[in-house]
Amino acid sequence: MQNPLNKRFKRDLKSDAGKYIAIFLFIVFFIGAASGFLVADNSVLAMFDDVATKYNIEDGHISFNVQPDKSMLSEIEKQNDLKLFELNYKEEDINNLGKTLRIYKQRQEVNTVCLMSGEMPSAKNQIALDRTFAKNNNINVGDKVLIRGKKYLVCGMVALPDYSALFKSNADMMFDAVSFGVAIMTDGGYDTVSSAHETVNYAWKYNKATIDESDENTKSESLMKSLEKIIKKYDEPIVQNQVDALYDDAKPYIKRLKSEFEIAEKELESKYFTAIRNAGIGNDSKMAKELGITTKQYNNLKNVLEDAEKNQDDWDVDSFDTAPKINLDDYKTDNSSTDFDDALNEIYKIVDAVSDAKLYNCTQIYKDLSAVKKLVNNFEINDSNIITIKDYSAKYTNKSITYAQEDGGSDKASVMLMIYLIMIVVAFLFSVTTSNTITKEANAIGTLRAMGYSKAQLIRHYMFLPTVVTIIGAIVGNILGYTAFQKAFVGVYYSNYSLTTYKTLWNMQAFLETTIVPFVLTLIINFLVLSKKLKISPLNFIRGQLKQSGQKNIIKLPKKMSFFSKFRLRILFQNIPSYLTMFFGIILAGTLVVFGSMFAPLLDDYSNVVKQSQISKYQYIMINEKDTENTKAEKFCLTSLQTTDKKFMNDDVSIYGVSNRSEFITSSIPTGEVLVSSAMADKFGISRGDEVTLKEEYKDKTYTFKVSGTYKYDAGITVFMNRADYLKTFNESSDYFTGYFSNEKLNDLNPDDIATVITEKDLTKVVTQMQVSMSEFVKVFKGLGVLIFLLIMYILTKQIIEKNSKSVSMTKILGFSDIEIGKLYIVITSIVVVLSLALSIPIISLLLRWCFKSYLYTQMTGYIPYIISNNCYITMFVLGVISYTLVSIMMLIKIKKTQLGEALKNQTL
Repeated sequence: MQNPLNKRFKRDLKSDAGKYIAIFLFIVFFIGAASGFLVADNSVLAMFDDVATKYNIEDGHISFNVQPDKSMLSEIEKQNDLKLFELNYKEEDINNLGKTLRIYKQRQEVNTVCLMSGEMPSAKNQIALDRTFAKNNNINVGDKVLIRGKKYLVCGMVALPDYSALFKSNADMMFDAVSFGVAIMTDGGYDTVSSAHETVNYAWKYNKATIDESDENTKSESLMKSLEKIIKKYDEPIVQNQVDALYDDAKPYIKRLKSEFEIAEKELESKYFTAIRNAGIGNDSKMAKELGITTKQYNNLKNVLEDAEKNQDDWDVDSFDTAPKINLDDYKTDNSSTDFDDALNEIYKIVDAVSDAKLYNCTQIYKDLSAVKKLVNNFEINDSNIITIKDYSAKYTNKSITYAQEDGGSDKASVMLMIYLIMIVVAFLFSVTTSNTITKEANAIGTLRAMGYSKAQLIRHYMFLPTVVTIIGAIVGNILGYTAFQKAFVGVYYSNYSLTTYKTLWNMQAFLETTIVPFVLTLIINFLVLSKKLKISPLNFIRGQLKQSGQKNIIKLPKKMSFFSKFRLRILFQNIPSYLTMFFGIILAGTLVVFGSMFAPLLDDYSNVVKQSQISKYQYIMINEKDTENTKAEKFCLTSLQTTDKKFMNDDVSIYGVSNRSEFITSSIPTGEVLVSSAMADKFGISRGDEVTLKEEYKDKTYTFKVSGTYKYDAGITVFMNRADYLKTFNESSDYFTGYFSNEKLNDLNPDDIATVITEKDLTKVVTQMQVSMSEFVKVFKGLGVLIFLLIMYILTKQIIEKNSKSVSMTKILGFSDIEIGKLYIVITSIVVVLSLALSIPIISLLLRWCFKSYLYTQMTGYIPYIISNNCYITMFVLGVISYTLVSIMMLIKIKKTQLGEALKNQTL
């Protein structure tokens, strides 16, 4: 026989349609958005793992200035157990827009191409562009692009696995998919492009796969040392041959000079010995007189000859017979003839002194010296065949390969925090709705219990509808999550990065955290609330006495107070538990709204903070230790270490060694101690007197620093120390430095000696990209937060009105109009809502600060300051008022429909 209670389901669903629709929408949008993100994130990260195998991604690449010969390439492969693949490229401006296109030939073996749309090039006049670059520049398949005056047909859109993020240089702080792109052409098409800007480039793959990043680092360091030796072995003979040729050209002049010097030496010795016999030793004035020169001339000649005798090894003409052995470790191409030139200058000093004293006719000597000097001055090393490395990047350090994957993983922390906040709201919401259902159904429950229905039967009955609504909502939410929401989130990744084709993967974590957990929460909360409430006796249910409290204390109100004011206060006192519940709900819903809307203004504020904390207008990071003539520039040292605190993810920490009286780091740094940046102090909770332990990446060596204070610098996680302490700590020489702080451009530095220049644009570019990459995620969860806020306000306000339905009906019997009743109930609830919204603001701020410190900072690398714009709180407050106004209108309609007979029900017997 069918259970008679089942007939109530349809009636209950219809009478409480608003509540169940609200819960259904809540479940659908929460599960849809959360599962959509987790599925998209997991699938994209899985795609990165597949790329390495599917597209045979490189283990690294090397760029040379000239084409190495085959024997050199074979030696590199043999010594390092790897294989090299030629991947030359040409860089050209596209459409005369000042945007760089890096063009490759079609790839067959390594970093193979993923065709996203259209076709691969098959003719010389065809080109396939990177999809992201083309989209950002409004270029479509079928369009024609102009390169060096030639038009090429865009036949397809591609993604290159080694350019998932479009970094033009690995030294760039942020990629730029608008001004830089990559492209593919046929071999014939590639040859039609000018070779003026061609780079010789080779990708390498190890014959034995690396185990992890530490293994990659070890192999990469070994490869660098091997390259240095191999290139040195190749380059030294080239330089040696040119130096030998210089010495050969100088030999005729050197031979004559040696002969002249021998004649001059004999003549000068004869004159000196004669003068000494006549003047004696030690009397310079008499010696000068005997030689027929002034005392000044004599002293000058004497000093020059004495210095020459001491430094004979530096200027001995015999040393010019054979060219020195060149060692590239000490050799500098821009100063190649320094030794030769210095020796000539010493010889000139001697000859000038002799000529000035007119003791010997130096005309021929000057002619030969001038000829040699001319040879030396005109001598320049021809470096056209000298091999140097223009670019070296192992895969694990290549931002073009790793950045997108790291960024995808970092977004997850913020979204998971949002999911956990929503789960708390889910638990709260079901607790409130189930409790109110019991209150509303008290008379029916008492009657059913009196008729013999067991607690288990009633628990099953009242759990049925919430459970069914949750299941249906979960099904619809997952369908939307794996379709619309998933596509939306994947679209965010593809709008920023040049990713290969994507395949949606089943994500068990998403299913557990967004479906199973909320479903289990629904069952547990409903069961616990129902079990507790059903302990009340059937008679008390029928009487509506659902609380175990004793006699209520009567609160006396002033006699002079108006009736309406007294009535509203009575409503307030009678509904304190409901209003406290609403206050708690507003805090949770408000937290979601603020969290969802805080990131856009936060990143704007962070951009300004970064600008304000900029150390200098220009930070030059040097490859070689080159001096600048700009006296306002200040040297600094820089290295990178990693954090060791296991509560946090490993973060890179920049260690600066700065001058004692630095004009750029204005705070004093005590000897033996360090300052940490305000960003580092905030994220890791570091205070003055603490000790911070950092380690070298891929190694076990650690360093412990004592913190003397913080320095206002929010642009990065940084440690500042005295330069002397830096040199001692890292065992560097006294003249060692890494770069310059400067507020002016250092135009006298050779670009080849500069690794990178950090400007305000570079610092803010990071924030700009965060704004772009997070904007779509933020929009989705901001919208979800607003929707949940509206639903919670609706459900909670609706519960309060329904709970007071008997009182509303009684006031109708007493003759009050619907408008007057609305004023009684709606006004007091409105006051409570407005006060709750205002009081929740500081609580939400504290709650989110705790979430940042305790969760978000531990699950992400880098730093985002905790900054909430006042506009976020204003938005929350206004949304609360608007949503409550809409709900109030609905409740006024509900009050109008309240039956007069409601007041006669559930009276105490």
